[in-house]
This record gives sequence, structure tokens and C-alpha cells, in this order.
Amino acid sequence: MTRPLLHLHSHHHGSGSSLTTGRRDGEALVALAGNPNSGKTTIFNQLTGSHQKVGNWGGVTVERRDGWVKSNGRLLRIVDLPGMYSLSAVSPDEEVARDFIVHGFGAEGRPDIVVQVVDGGRLERSLLLTVQLIEQELPLVLVLNMFDEVRRRNLLIDPKRLSEQLGIPVVPTVGNRGEGIRQLVETLADRLDDSRDGALHIAFDDATEATLAGIRQLCADTGRPIGRGYAIGLLTREPSAPRGIDAGLMKRIEAEIERRQPRIGRTFTEAVTHTRYTAISKLLAESVSSTADHREGLTARIDRVMLDPWLGIPIFLALMFGLFQLTFTVGAVPMDWIDGLMSGLGEMVKGGVPGLWGEVLGDGIIGGAGMILVFLPNILILMMGIHLFEDSGYMARAAFLMDRLMRLMGLHGKAFIPLLMGFGCNVPALMASRTLESRRDRLLTMLLTPFMSCSARLPVYVIVTAAFFPRTGGTIIFTLYLAGLMAALLLGRLFSRTLLKGQSAPFVMELPPYRWPTGRTTWNLLRFNTKMFLRRIGTLVAAFAVLIWFLSNFPRAAVAPDPVEDGVETAYAESTYIYRMAGWAEPVFEPLGFTLKMDIALISGFVAKEIVVATMGVLMTGDSEAEEATLVQALQREVPSPAAALAFLVFVLLYTPCLTTVVTLQREARAWQWTAFSVAYQTGVAYLAAWGTLVVARGLGMG
Repeated sequence: MTRPLLHLHSHHHGSGSSLTTGRRDGEALVALAGNPNSGKTTIFNQLTGSHQKVGNWGGVTVERRDGWVKSNGRLLRIVDLPGMYSLSAVSPDEEVARDFIVHGFGAEGRPDIVVQVVDGGRLERSLLLTVQLIEQELPLVLVLNMFDEVRRRNLLIDPKRLSEQLGIPVVPTVGNRGEGIRQLVETLADRLDDSRDGALHIAFDDATEATLAGIRQLCADTGRPIGRGYAIGLLTREPSAPRGIDAGLMKRIEAEIERRQPRIGRTFTEAVTHTRYTAISKLLAESVSSTADHREGLTARIDRVMLDPWLGIPIFLALMFGLFQLTFTVGAVPMDWIDGLMSGLGEMVKGGVPGLWGEVLGDGIIGGAGMILVFLPNILILMMGIHLFEDSGYMARAAFLMDRLMRLMGLHGKAFIPLLMGFGCNVPALMASRTLESRRDRLLTMLLTPFMSCSARLPVYVIVTAAFFPRTGGTIIFTLYLAGLMAALLLGRLFSRTLLKGQSAPFVMELPPYRWPTGRTTWNLLRFNTKMFLRRIGTLVAAFAVLIWFLSNFPRAAVAPDPVEDGVETAYAESTYIYRMAGWAEPVFEPLGFTLKMDIALISGFVAKEIVVATMGVLMTGDSEAEEATLVQALQREVPSPAAALAFLVFVLLYTPCLTTVVTLQREARAWQWTAFSVAYQTGVAYLAAWGTLVVARGLGMG
């Protein structure tokens, strides 16, 4: 197994930041392009060692990843472009990738070299993009990724012969095992040092070639010389082509095209498309053959069951139910241990550190932020399960299965992928909606995504169910996730018939073959999520936990605390800043059966859902009656009834996920009206659903 190349450096920026552009001295800019599901990002990670999302493209919200690697004394900056099938962009992600290759980006200019990653087992679907990239007259390297599957499927692809036909270097790789990566880096350095043009030239018919020459001459005469690829874009009326060309010149180009357009027969666009595909067919015939006996493959046999109209959805629900049961039952063992450890540690710190600092550390940081550590095992189990679904190829099947259900929302199956990603975190799920072709679909998906229970809500579910429903916790958590989906379904149907009328775009999605997820990739995911979880606890959650502790403990001079005297402790607590500030919430939430401490936890959760648990830890375990009590025990004492606990869970499920989600929604929707509407309607739905839950639960005798 080839070891991944050691990266020089990679920088992490917040998801809302934009990377600074411009080049260092001697730095070569490498664009990494390819179809979705080709393993492009795996190749990027192997090249640079980077496993982080590093920022946004300047001026837009589309994500950008940069990494650096050194070879033969050359510093290469690798830019991982969003996936695309061709330069004919239909989504914001594809527009960014196309524009970077065709026009360049700011001070960086166009890339020095393009690396196209293709799935070697499905070469035919990728060669249209290859031909278009060759037409851009940039140095190009083709990476035949997943070459192990090529061999397993008994396909015979001759990389050397394909390289000779295309006139560009071709490097076979197995990205998830690091095979061929070192050869790829050496090839990049060689290609930069020797960028002579020997690439394939596809000649069109005489009329098309004459028109291309005429377009280029018109541009040259006006001091705006263009390349062949740019001229083809103008001829076929690609959306990005007119950039940099004034209206007068564009009018002359249109007149030239109209003058030369054949009066009978196909258009220039049809002629270009036909010639390209004819060349691709010839390439495949000469470079690819098969010794397979064409029996039904393993993926097809599995899909006969997994995609069965009657069995597919029950299997999906069973897999999700199993995942949530695993999350609750297996995660309960370390959760109980860490819960007890945090409670004991908090009391030990308070006893060992005298005065105010002992209370800040024991009740504020450990009793608040430290309590979130209890749920790290549960979150990692859930995230690993979702990752296995995605990495194995099952996620695309889930989208296919859900297409009919999504149609009821006015969407299509492809929109299910951002929704399912919301189970991990709503922020990248909102960003993933960019892959949808129409703005209407993207906006509708963004309005519904917050109903997907992110991993930050999971600690609330786990701790409340552990306190009140220990035997059925997994089932209740699974039901909550389903309830979020059902809320999205009903509201999606309502919005698609009122606010966002229109037809959803056609659903076209490629189903990748099933693959075994690699241990290294899974380990990297768990390590990254653990690091981000601990960083969030150590910064945002800890800061708010200390703030909540301060507000709930001061001013202390209002009433002299005496735990022995009845009523004095309560009077003292109600005189503090937080109870004064949150007093308005008590009559608002009283119909839902919540106490003021529960109200305060919900209000603080608007910043981040982890803070709900941190706030409960500070307010419910920090008083004298709960010395050495775990948060589970404190909840059993503080929450009025199981019915109120259920209503609390439903409210947490449905109201605004967090402040970061709101900010991301504003950036993606680019309209504050939709952002304000989203926050308002989610809170209203949460309130009504929680009230209904309380009424039903009390009717069932749950208090």
C-alpha cells in the first residue's frame, strides 16, 4: 500500500469565511475537477493530507478547499473544485467550477494545470468533460481512479494507449488506498515543466470550423483575443461565454453565427455535440474492452432487493431504526460513566478550589460545558452510521427510494440528500442544497432542512429520554427523527402549493456501485468530528455556560442565602439576573408545561443546541439540593412530568436549530425575508406541536 504524501500545510477557515486569493512566488495553481462520485475529494485528501472544509469562494457561498504539496522543488496549490459533469453548468456549484477553469478567479487567474478525476469503471460518462477541458487549451492530466474496480469488473483499460489517443498524461489510482498518488504528483511536476501542446484536436465540420475562425477573428480585431474553447462556448451559447465581451461585440458575434448557420440541417450546437460524442465513441472502442461474461454484478443483485418498490422503504426505515437503537443503547454505557465522572469531578473541583473560582470551574465549566462530553459517544455512533451509508453508496439509493415521497413536498429525490445530511449538521446540509438545479427547489429545501434533527440536538434527546424513558429511549429518538421528516413533508406540500408554486426539476441521479467503506476514512471522520466537537465545547459552549452560571448566581446580595430556611433559596434564585431577564418567558411557555429553568434552556439553545444541556447542567445541578447529583437525576426532580418532557423534546426538534444555521440560511437564500420567515414559522410550529404533544400525553396518563 502506498503511503499518502505528507502535506506541507493546510489552513482551516470557518465555513462562512472566504479564502484570500493571489499566488506565492513560484506557486503553481492546480484545479482538481471531476464528476460527482468519482473519488475526487479522496484524491485531494491523499495529495494534501487535508480533511477540512476550508472556506468559501470570494463573493459566493460555494465551498472551497485548498491544499498544498511539494514535488521536485515545485509548490503546488491544489484547488478541489465542486463536482461537475460538463462545462455546461446547471447549479451554483458547477458554475463556480466552470468559471474557475474558463475565466480564472481574481488575482489567481486561470489554473496552470487541470487534473480531471474519473471513475475508471465508468469512463464513458466522464470523457465529455475531458474533451471540453482539452478544448480549453490548458495542460491536463487524467486520473483513472478506482482502478481496483476496473480490474474486478474484468475491464481492460490501457492507460498508455488512452494517453496516446488523448495526448495527455493518464495516471491510474486507487484513491482510498493511496495507490498511484506519488506517481500523480510526479506527473504534475513533469507536466508543468513540459507543457507542450500535444492534446487531442477534435475537428468539426467545415461550416462549424469556419464560424469558429470568424468568431475568433472578430474578437482579435477588437483587442479581445480568445482561445478555441472560449469560441466554442460562444458558438454553442454557453451561459458563461459572454463574460468580458461587451454588448456591441456580442451582437456582431451573434450576427456572424446567424449568417453562417446552415439553413437546412442541424444547428451548430448539435454539430458540436455530435462530433464530440463520435470522438468519444472512437476513443472507448480503441482503449477499453472487457473479458466479463456480463452476468449480473453484485451491485445489481443487491439493488434488486434494496430498490424493490415494496421492500426498499421498509429496509431503509429498519436501517435507520437500528442506527438510532445502536446510538442509544451502545452509547448509554459510556454516557452513564462519563455523566458520573463529570458530576464527581465538578464536586471535587468545588471542594478543592476555594471561593468563586471553584464555583465557576465546578458549576459553570464542568457542570455546564463538561456535561456535553457525556454525549460524545452517542454523536460519534450516529455520525459514523450516516458516514457508512454515504461511503457505501447507499445514500444515493435512499434518495432514489424517497423520490416519490419527496414529490409530495414538491421536490424530487435528489433533495433528500441535503435533508439526510441535516441529521449530522444543518449548516452543511443547507450548503448542499446548491447541487439542486432550480432556485425554487433550493429555497424550498432550505426552508425544510432545519426540521432534520442535527447531532447537536441528540444530547437533549438522549439525556431527557434517559431520565424519563430509559426502556424506550431508542424508539422515542427514532420517532422524533421521523416526526421531523413528517413535519418537512407536510409543510413542503403546503409551501409548494402556496409560497413556492412550480414544478420541481427532473430527477437525474447516478447510483454508484456499492463499496466497503475504508477504515482509514472512517477513522479520519471520527477524529475530525471529535476534534470539532471538543473545540466547540471548549469555546462557544464553555463561554455560554460560564455566562449562564454568572447570570444565575448574581447579584448575591439581594437575599442572604440560607438553604435551611424554607423559601429563601427560591427567593434568592429568582432575584438573579437570569430570572429577571427570562421572567417574560414563564407565562409564554406555561401552557406547554415547562418550568422557568426549562424556558431558559430553550432560549439559550437558540445560539446552539448543545447549550440547552449546558444550561440545564448549570441551573439544575448547581443548587444545594442537588449536590453530587447527575444531570439525569436533576432532570427527574426539575421537570414536572413525562408529558412535559415529551413536549420539551418536540419543541427542541422543531424550533430554530441554532444561530449559525440562521446565518447560513441568510447567506444561501440571499433574502432576509425568507430567513425571518423561516425562524418565525419554525418557532410557531414548534409551539403548537409541543402543546399538542402535552395534551395527548396527559390524556394517555403521563402526568
